Amino acid sequence: MFDKDAKTATAKVTITINATGEEIVKDVTFSNVAPKVEKVAVVENNKAANFIAGESVNLVTTHSYNVDTTFNLDAFFGLADLVVTDQYGVMAQVDENGANKGKATFNGVATAATTLTLSKVSGEVVFSNNGTDTAAATGKANDVFNARVNIGGQSATPVKVTAKQDFNK
Repeated sequence: MFDKDAKTATAKVTITINATGEEIVKDVTFSNVAPKVEKVAVVENNKAANFIAGESVNLVTTHSYNVDTTFNLDAFFGLADLVVTDQYGVMAQVDENGANKGKATFNGVATAATTLTLSKVSGEVVFSNNGTDTAAATGKANDVFNARVNIGGQSATPVKVTAKQDFNK
């Protein structure tokens, strides 16, 4: 189907409507290029499947952090779900647990791992391992920082996090 060294192939597809005999003819392009992340969305916690199904789900842009432990990728996963879209428009949820934690899977192939980049907005927040999958923040109540996830070279819109209590354990 693919010519030597070709990454795409086009075929004409004809669909005949049985009841009317109407024919629809379309060119369909096939690709042998592996999926790659094009977009990353941060959606309401436990709503990724709804978002993928096309239901109306809020994107998360701000969040309160009311826990006394270090803010890291696990904490981020506790606040919101991540949905990635590949170059073909296929969506997948980023796994929050298990062997593929921090990755999404397209056709059995896992994406690159999720990393977390943190930036200070106000307060005394302190970061460690920034820009990695082990990035962490500690600080005091009322500290404000941005948390941005990155997957496969693509970044989500940062989430502005406001600490409601000291978080340094």
